[in-house]
Amino acid sequence: MALPAFEAYRILTRTGLLIPTAVRAEKTERALLNDIYQWLAEGRLKTMRAPGKCLVIESLAETLPEELLAQILEDVAEKRGHRTSLFHQFVSLLENYSGSIEFHQQIGEYLGIDRFSSGRIHQTLSGDLVRSKSEVIIANILFQSGIPFQYELSLRAPDGTHRLPDFTIEWQGNTYFWEHLGMLDIREYEQEWQVKKSWYERYFPHQLITTEETTALSQSVRHLISTRFGIEQATEENE
Repeated sequence: MALPAFEAYRILTRTGLLIPTAVRAEKTERALLNDIYQWLAEGRLKTMRAPGKCLVIESLAETLPEELLAQILEDVAEKRGHRTSLFHQFVSLLENYSGSIEFHQQIGEYLGIDRFSSGRIHQTLSGDLVRSKSEVIIANILFQSGIPFQYELSLRAPDGTHRLPDFTIEWQGNTYFWEHLGMLDIREYEQEWQVKKSWYERYFPHQLITTEETTALSQSVRHLISTRFGIEQATEENE
């Protein structure tokens, strides 16, 4: 769902540039940036890549003191050196390619994509990218069954806390949140899941659906869809 306040900014400019947008919105650049980053921090906005970097300088004097100018140039050189260092790391990564997931994540990080988003590397029949092959199985069966879903849609509770359910499903006027539990044998993961489970029970009772990692996952998913949504799905193709 679009954020109305953000849409109000977006329609003011075709370029997305900060200063023209602020002028048309009759706001200062600082106020506009504060709004955007506040919405990002609250999870009301999500970015597909790292936000563009913008530097706004307000001069209170006609000329800059030599000392301050030297400091600015030194800072610019330091940032340039950092970017050059990242580039050399990137080149080294290409030269030592091993075909690992880490390779893809580091490329994404170099291009400004956070590691959380770059973990989505598995393609589903619906066109969504998910994090694991088990989630591919679930997504594909949901898609084949005609059950619409959204992957990792931010869910906010009344107390302001939020989670990212694996799948959010709107079905016949009801909303369900599907979590796939892949590492319950790890103590820290199991403890974290108990906290998350209590959160769902408190704020979204009777809306949680769970599956656990098993060699018979596809059968479990089909049985769950049959009992919860009343849909029979016999085919096992494209899993």
